[in-house]
Amino acid sequence: MSRPVDLLARYGGEEFVCLLPGADPNGLAVVGQKLLESVRNLNLEQRQGHSMPNRVGSHKERAGQ
Repeated sequence: MSRPVDLLARYGGEEFVCLLPGADPNGLAVVGQKLLESVRNLNLEQRQGHSMPNRVGSHKERAGQ
């Protein structure tokens, strides 16, 4: 998230959305990996018997769609 046009926002209770206009697949992969590493490095405490999944997905949409 280093470009002025990039946006990170809370989307739901525990979900976030990251908008990266014009990013290519390699850029998406780099940002996704950095986000995953950042979340994992927080070392958040989990309640016993509960898991905390960390996933990143991407979708590319063309203008006019």
